[in-house]
Amino acid sequence: MKTSNFHNGSSDGRTTKTVSGARRRTVLVSVLESLRLHLPGFTHRSVQVDVMNWRSKGESLFGRLLKSSGRAPPATSRLQDLISE
Repeated sequence: MKTSNFHNGSSDGRTTKTVSGARRRTVLVSVLESLRLHLPGFTHRSVQVDVMNWRSKGESLFGRLLKSSGRAPPATSRLQDLISE
């Protein structure tokens, strides 16, 4: 596995040590920023509630947004691919 230091943009000096770790971090930050835009009140608790609803109902906020847009879902989950690496 190729190793590299990717600065995470934070002021605490932490780095992501692997390419796959940097990729996962990028996806996580992107998801949280999207949740911030779409949840009425973006708090730790509101994110937890949304994730719990997703797990119990089987449909995420992003799935609902996709459905309301009329677009077809992707054939495979890019997020699942990143988590599995």
